[in-house]
Amino acid sequence: MPALSDRIRTAGENLTQAGLDAIPSWLLTAGVTGWLVVGVALTLALVAWFFAYSASISIPLLLAIVIGMIAYPLCERMTDRGVPKSAAAALVLVLLFGIVGFVCWLVLTGVVSQWPAIVGQIQQGMANAVVELEALGIDATAITNAVDTARQTAASGGATSSPLTNGLLS
Repeated sequence: MPALSDRIRTAGENLTQAGLDAIPSWLLTAGVTGWLVVGVALTLALVAWFFAYSASISIPLLLAIVIGMIAYPLCERMTDRGVPKSAAAALVLVLLFGIVGFVCWLVLTGVVSQWPAIVGQIQQGMANAVVELEALGIDATAITNAVDTARQTAASGGATSSPLTNGLLS
């Protein structure tokens, strides 16, 4: 007499085969596809939850991975030409920091050169916002008072004072 586990396995195989023959193939395909979509969606939701929960460590980690992927081919080429791996990595890091520094310099010089226009546009936008609020029937005196207080604090060298806020709010 066969063992109980063998009888259960045989009965399950017979039932599964009979059940699969009775189900149309399009329905099987749709069911499998549906469960795959649910699985992928749950996996993406889990990954998104993990990254949202651990953003303080996952963002720098992902940034390091991207930088490593970008720098790896250059390091490999340098090591193929006889440069030690540590020296190649150091040179690539210096190159990357140089590129980042150059881009920051370009952005800052652009902002500084256009600073008067930026200040004018912000002040014009604040004035337009007050006019729009008054057109809607909202009393904008509290907003105007807050802006005036911020200007006075920046001009008097308050705790939030910096060259940017002095130029922006004056």
